[in-house]
Amino acid sequence: MSPVSLDEKLKIIWSVISSSPLYLIFFVAIAVLVFLFSTTNNANKKQSRKTYLLIYTAFFIYLIIQYGESFSTLVDYAVNQVFIGYYFPNIVIYICMLLIATIITLVSIFHKNISRIIKVLNSIIYGLLIYFLILMLSIVNTLKVDVFDLKELYSSDKVRSLLEFSMFLFVTWVLVLVVYHFIRKYQEKKREDTKEEFVNYNVIHNFDEEKVLSPRKEYTYFEQPKVESQEVKEEKKEEPFTIEEYKLMLKVLKEEKMKEQQQASALTELNRLYQSIGE
Repeated sequence: MSPVSLDEKLKIIWSVISSSPLYLIFFVAIAVLVFLFSTTNNANKKQSRKTYLLIYTAFFIYLIIQYGESFSTLVDYAVNQVFIGYYFPNIVIYICMLLIATIITLVSIFHKNISRIIKVLNSIIYGLLIYFLILMLSIVNTLKVDVFDLKELYSSDKVRSLLEFSMFLFVTWVLVLVVYHFIRKYQEKKREDTKEEFVNYNVIHNFDEEKVLSPRKEYTYFEQPKVESQEVKEEKKEEPFTIEEYKLMLKVLKEEKMKEQQQASALTELNRLYQSIGE
């Protein structure tokens, strides 16, 4: 088999694409799908999901109709390989499993939205997988087992038990994370729907959400000094008469009365004198 250069590879790929109009249609459909992927945002995500679902459904229906037998054979082969890889994992699958476990653990540790329980769970599972790897390598080194030969690898019950239990632990862990992810998505969606209903209620009833949900401010109250009315002040300023002042006032009134009486008697005498002169 002679090596093929990059230019020749591209020419061969283009000849395959241009050999049938159907391949060109698929190429255009994939280009449209890539454009939709790059332009999807929060404003059009609902419509984009419907478009993606429609395109994927049409694609799988075409595969089943056009390549039914080959597609069925491919699915059976894939399922068999999955079960074989689960029940009889080889060293390559084990390394891929450890790489995936490392990525999951590191992402969860440095992600701020991951709960502490999930971080602890991921750290524990990852630590166990690394520990089982050390045990397995130690046994392989002791028994001088060829890790690339499945028959020789599974001839040791210790190595086989470590491989199978590690795979069982990894698959269970991934399933738990997937279920937890969907539960969190459902809770977030429900929370958003509840918040949207609350916001709609606020808009209809002119209700300020921030004022209600914000913590109440603590106010410091000061006692204001009591302000007395002007009349009360004047009353307080007017002090009652003393006994001496009352005696003085009484004396003045008596003198005034005596003067009035003297004036009245003098007028009476003058009136009598005038009457006597007239007679």
